Amino acid sequence: MIKLTSLITEKNDLIYTVGRDDIYIPYMKTKSPKKGIGGSVWKTYEEAKKYAPIGYQVYGVIAKWNIDTKLDPNGNGWHELLIASPLKLIK
Repeated sequence: MIKLTSLITEKNDLIYTVGRDDIYIPYMKTKSPKKGIGGSVWKTYEEAKKYAPIGYQVYGVIAKWNIDTKLDPNGNGWHELLIASPLKLIK
C-alpha cells in the first residue's frame, strides 16, 4: 500500500479542506479517499481551520494551489477544486 504522504512531491502540493468527522473519518479508511471536483479548499491549514465549524476538522488535499484550484465565483473566501484529489488526514 502506498502512503499518501509519498505522493507529495513538493511542499506546495498539500492544500486543505474541512469535513464533518462522522463522514470523513470512515471515508479516510477506504482504499483511495478523494476530495471531489468543486470541493472547497484553502491554501493553508490556518485558513481552513477558520471555516471549520464544531464537528468538522481540517484535512489535507494533495493538489497544487495554482493549478488545481480556482477562486470560488460566489465570493465565499475559498477556492474550488478543479480535479478529484487524494485526501490526507491531518493530526
